[in-house]
Amino acid sequence: VVSCRRASRSGRIRSRVLDSRGRPRRAARRRLSHLFRHHQTNQEHELSARLLRVLVQVSDHFGGRTLNILSGYRPGSESSGGESRHTSGSAADIRVQGVSNRILRNYLRTLAQVGVVYYPHSTCLYVAVPHPTSHVFELSRPGHTCSHVLGLPD
Repeated sequence: VVSCRRASRSGRIRSRVLDSRGRPRRAARRRLSHLFRHHQTNQEHELSARLLRVLVQVSDHFGGRTLNILSGYRPGSESSGGESRHTSGSAADIRVQGVSNRILRNYLRTLAQVGVVYYPHSTCLYVAVPHPTSHVFELSRPGHTCSHVLGLPD
């Protein structure tokens, strides 16, 4: 069971995401894709099964704590010329309630084929599931925050 909350909205979901075979449950995927919708246009994109599995792993590892979603889907025009994983439902800017970003980053580093962008002075971090043939990446930019996602000043 995963509990997700949208930081910029009042939306909250608590749902069993995967079936007994580890596949995303259709209803949960639909509800989470709605929660991860673009914050300005309300456009939605189906979340990738791999990202859903990572979110379940994160939730399980941290005892079912609420995952706060700062940004999920973003249309191509807003995301690095359309090359961001946000445009394909394969990335999110998240934090885990009561867990420091440093601890979350360290855990995500243990997962195979999971990319993480860690901003040391930020309110969240970026997690993505690259295509299996892509390289996993990590980037840190001191002073950068995820507040740009919500349209707030840095």
